[in-house]
Amino acid sequence: MVLIIEEMIEQFESMVEKIDEQLKKTFENKHQGYPTKNLLVGMPGYSKDGYPIFAINVGPSTLDKTSIDYYVQSHIQINEYRDRVILPCAMKRFGQYIGTCTVIFDMTGLMLSTIYQIIKKYSEMSVIDELNYPEKMETYFIVNGPPYMLSICWKVMNPLLCERTRKKVKILSGSGRNELLKIMDYKSLPHFCREE
Repeated sequence: MVLIIEEMIEQFESMVEKIDEQLKKTFENKHQGYPTKNLLVGMPGYSKDGYPIFAINVGPSTLDKTSIDYYVQSHIQINEYRDRVILPCAMKRFGQYIGTCTVIFDMTGLMLSTIYQIIKKYSEMSVIDELNYPEKMETYFIVNGPPYMLSICWKVMNPLLCERTRKKVKILSGSGRNELLKIMDYKSLPHFCREE
């Protein structure tokens, strides 16, 4: 693992220690209690085209227990970190301009009761992205979601997204492993995509 990645993980852990307890619980729920697993996979992982890969677990989150302000603040910090650290590291590594990322949303553990909160909070964050961070995402992959819940989410979210963003969303069957291996190596697959 390269040194900058270890420093980024240490910086992230230091930032998590300073946050409010309620928001800290959100990080504990991410990736079944392994919050840095996302960093180990998401940040140093790259697609074959050099796009950094972010892995986000949406399922067992505390979206229904935390205010939108916490999520907006966290979302902005992640976007700023991506633009100031992750993308420059990718450009340096691949020796070319890289201005976008690939995001993989894991819906493992998604419950019907949290869908409304997910839609509400992500629709607000998408407005922030459209106004302040346009064209920063290459593709959004959605994996491990119960088909009927994904169908409900997509029917509600679809009209809220601009056409440009809508075209970037790809809902994959199961873990999406076979489709994702077309664009990334196995070692870059998030842990939740490694099994079929």
